[in-house]
Amino acid sequence: MTTQPRTLTEAEHRASQRRNALAATLAHLRQRALAYVFVCLWTFFTIFTVLWVIMTSFKTSRELFRDVWALPTELQWANYEKAWSVVHMDRYFFNSVLVVSASVVLILLLSAPASYALSRFEFRGRTC
Repeated sequence: MTTQPRTLTEAEHRASQRRNALAATLAHLRQRALAYVFVCLWTFFTIFTVLWVIMTSFKTSRELFRDVWALPTELQWANYEKAWSVVHMDRYFFNSVLVVSASVVLILLLSAPASYALSRFEFRGRTC
């Protein structure tokens, strides 16, 4: 005696679809959760590093070598004065502003005509 395979009722079919959708959603959430954990850890690391550099910049050399992780006992603004005058930080700052300004102008001069050409002209490989 052979048995016929049982066909699913409409309600069973909908329940099966919901289970499949739920499993897909959970898999997607697991992937996203790992990405969010990585991004949060990276953000914490970056913020911690920047704050540590700022905090350390206000220390004297003696405080820095005595305890790297301690807060400065007194803010040393002389470190910034020394960096600005002795190390010629003003020249470096001006050079950075000059290079960034020239780069922005050059990028705008090249990207505006290129974007116009890419949006108006038909060429092989264009998707829409």
